[in-house]
Amino acid sequence: MDEEYLDAVTAAFGRVVDAKSPYTAGHSTRVADFAQGLARKLHVPEGRVRQLRRAAALHDIGKLGVSSAVLEKPGNRPYRGAMPVEKALGIMAGEVGKAVDPECFAALRELVASDEKLAA
Repeated sequence: MDEEYLDAVTAAFGRVVDAKSPYTAGHSTRVADFAQGLARKLHVPEGRVRQLRRAAALHDIGKLGVSSAVLEKPGNRPYRGAMPVEKALGIMAGEVGKAVDPECFAALRELVASDEKLAA
């Protein structure tokens, strides 16, 4: 199968997953962008970067099997608003060397600093 075609199908499925709930528009694309950028900062081979991007785009695919009545239950929204990136990085900084790999965290900080789209 053509790799570009598989990339396009994967991205389309990610958009379908995100369309399941109005609270998650663009989420899968943003996760895929972060995964790809981080993998490249860590010098992961390009073929593996492509696989990681696809996996990231499909990370919520199980949501397709969840009833919209459950996802959209009034007063019990399962998805909270996005945490500001700097706040998330601050929390993660406290876990470096424990739950967060130092090299990966340094690459993430560099990625966020260099890409305004990801930092937004």
